[in-house]
Amino acid sequence: MNRMKRLLRRCIVPTLTVGVLLFGLGGCGSTSVPDLRASTPTIYLQSTHAPYSVSRCLERRLPDVRVVQDGESADLLVDGRAWLINVSAAEGGTRVAAHRGDDGERIEPDVRFAIARCTL
Repeated sequence: MNRMKRLLRRCIVPTLTVGVLLFGLGGCGSTSVPDLRASTPTIYLQSTHAPYSVSRCLERRLPDVRVVQDGESADLLVDGRAWLINVSAAEGGTRVAAHRGDDGERIEPDVRFAIARCTL
């Protein structure tokens, strides 16, 4: 029985502790929303579609979207804070500015495809 306790203390407990610490630090690298807004957009375009229809289309096509509506403008936070997509009214249609966060690279193809489908 003492061998089992020693094995637990020496091998399993330290391994679990390291795993929990690494898991906890995984979310620390996320870019903040103000930092995303201040960054240069990765994707910037104008569309003839209405802002509401563009934002609704993006909501349907992208994973884990949270929408913050502000009058004629909407901010879509995609996949946590991996992407911030601003959809706002512009002369003759809609302006779309997409800012990629720290974790945005892995879903960038999906974001680019969704923006293309929703704005063309």
